Amino acid sequence: MIIIKIETHQINLYKDDSDSPIYSIRKDDLWHTRIQGEHIISDWIPHLMLKTWIEKHILYKLATVIQKEFPDNKIDWSVTFFQVEKSQYLNHVKKTKHLISSSKKSDTGVEDLFESIEIGVEEQNDFVNSKVSEIVKINLQNNKLI
Repeated sequence: MIIIKIETHQINLYKDDSDSPIYSIRKDDLWHTRIQGEHIISDWIPHLMLKTWIEKHILYKLATVIQKEFPDNKIDWSVTFFQVEKSQYLNHVKKTKHLISSSKKSDTGVEDLFESIEIGVEEQNDFVNSKVSEIVKINLQNNKLI
C-alpha cells in the first residue's frame, strides 16, 4: 500500500509502512506541466503511472494535492487521467484475452509486444474511449477535481 505524506517542502510516497520514501516530489515542482495536443496536463501523473509500484487511487490523491497547493493551475485533469484509465483498461483487456485464450504456450517478449500493439489498435475506437472518459469523469468527481 502506498501512502502520501505532505511534508514541509516535499510530498513523499511511502510503501508498506517504510521509514524512507520510495519517491519524493518537491512541493515547488508540483505545478510542472506539459502540453499534450492542445491541453495542459500534469507532468507527474503520466510519469508516476509508469512505476510498477504505483496505485491508481494514489495518482488521483496526488492530483488533489497538486490542485490544493496550486489552485490556479491550468491542468486539464480529464486529459491527464484519460491515459491512466485507458492504460489500465488495455492491461485488463490483455489479461482477459490471456485467460480465455486456448493457447497454452507462453509468450516471448516480441510476441507479447505485438499482442499489446494489436490490442491497443483494436481498442482504439469511439465507444471504448467514451467509456474510459466516463470512468475518468466519475473518478475526478469522486476526488473533487471537477
